[in-house]
Amino acid sequence: MNIVVMQERHLAALAEIERACFHAPWSENMLREELGKPVGSDADNDKTTFITLYGLQGAHKEAERHNAAALAALDALGPGADFLRLMAAELLERKK
Repeated sequence: MNIVVMQERHLAALAEIERACFHAPWSENMLREELGKPVGSDADNDKTTFITLYGLQGAHKEAERHNAAALAALDALGPGADFLRLMAAELLERKK
């Protein structure tokens, strides 16, 4: 068996497996959204992003700064905001 990174060309076959296996299968469009846009597509389309504005390290520093501000704002909410704290940490470290 050869394992490869999921690509657009795999969507039709994956959608067929979904339909065969699940009572509420994901559509090809839902699968496409989960797959995400191709790496570099923002640059290819001349879109402005934090990375184009600040560079990779600068964008990460900005994300850390905004994350710290969000966490500070949650301090007043106590333990009831723990889920939001976890979500903020996950968003800072997510890869997709």
